[in-house]
Amino acid sequence: MAHRSRCRSRQAISGKFIVILLKVMQMRGLKKQLLAWCFIAALCACQNQGQQRFVVQGNIRQAAGKTLLLAELPLNQRHRLVVDSTRLDSTGNYRLSTLPQPECFYQVFVQDGPGFLLINDAPTINLNADVSHPDGYKLTGSTASQSIQRYDAQLQTLYLAQQRARQLADSVAGLKNMADSLKQPSAQAALASQTALDQYLANTIIAEGNGTAQYYMLGYAKGVATLAAWQTLLDRTLQKHPKHAGLLALKNGH
Repeated sequence: MAHRSRCRSRQAISGKFIVILLKVMQMRGLKKQLLAWCFIAALCACQNQGQQRFVVQGNIRQAAGKTLLLAELPLNQRHRLVVDSTRLDSTGNYRLSTLPQPECFYQVFVQDGPGFLLINDAPTINLNADVSHPDGYKLTGSTASQSIQRYDAQLQTLYLAQQRARQLADSVAGLKNMADSLKQPSAQAALASQTALDQYLANTIIAEGNGTAQYYMLGYAKGVATLAAWQTLLDRTLQKHPKHAGLLALKNGH
């Protein structure tokens, strides 16, 4: 809970500074400025108290005594910003929260352990995981986060199948003593696996309603889809979300 303690310390210091500043202004007879500062301070306090926090909660097994962190991953930036943390006890139960930013990625991760990617499309997300089997983590409350979880699993399966078929076709094609008619089945299988991969990407990405999830999907698809197919998908997603910062960055080559 060190992060929360630091936040409370900063708030206390800021509060003391404002009180001192107001007293100085009052001594100097700056009544109008004093009233303005009081109004601004009250307004900021009300906004912070009234704003709903983004919450991730649940249970992390096999990690007692370790620190669990919540980090914000702004779109188009390489660094992550830790916004909350807690030390897990023997129960594994936790609750992390932060003031929400415009829709972006968040990561819950165990220090020196696995991490889990989320999209803040809902105010509260429930995440349960076992660090000894991190791929089997369970999510509820966030449709977009569940979408990218399913996408990762299926894309990995199809991509590995496509790679095996392509490697076999390339090996067979290099055999000089084999007739071309005998090489065709492996070549056709490689083409079929690439077509299946492209079709899955098209169906999944176009059907996805969340722009941030589409941005994530397109980022991974760029390395596995054909260039023409990927560009078509990007153009179609931009039609649905023309102002999405991540999609625009992909369009501009970032």
